[in-house]
Amino acid sequence: PEKAGDQESFKDLSPTSVSVAGHLAHRYIIVTVGDDLLLVDQHRAAERVLLHKMRTNDGPVPMQLLAVPLTPDLSVQEVAAIEDYREDLKDLGFTFEEFGPDSYMVSSIPAAMIGGSDEQMVQELLRDLAEWSSPSSLERVREQLRAKVACHGAIKAGETLSEAEMQRLVSDLLETEAPAVCPHGDPII
Repeated sequence: PEKAGDQESFKDLSPTSVSVAGHLAHRYIIVTVGDDLLLVDQHRAAERVLLHKMRTNDGPVPMQLLAVPLTPDLSVQEVAAIEDYREDLKDLGFTFEEFGPDSYMVSSIPAAMIGGSDEQMVQELLRDLAEWSSPSSLERVREQLRAKVACHGAIKAGETLSEAEMQRLVSDLLETEAPAVCPHGDPII
């Protein structure tokens, strides 16, 4: 590939044409394609893969019930965001239940997000929602929510991945519609 940010550069790549060569600073996956060496940002790649899974899932997003529901401390703006986006959040795997006046508990999260810090991820998501300006259409809201969920649920920079996990992530990335850029438009490769 000649231009790292050019989507066309990656259209002919397939999971069988790439080979994982290593991990750099627990942030980049080193990939070889023939004589070329590529660096894949693991967080951005994971965001793209999660977003792809959410978009292509025919039914509701698989959710994981929490054994111990989360009871985050909420600002007035975060409570308003939950009330505004509650059904859309449910479609993405989050279940918010009223838990007293101006309080909610989280009883489920998307299954794809299991393994991280659930409470921190929910707090960050709600903080981001509270800061949004209202988008013009419901589909735009859903797409922004999907991107937020993908961002907060993705593998983070600094996480150690096994060789099998890196190979799976790169293979899954190459199956998405836009493997060169993350949901925010930043380069992955």
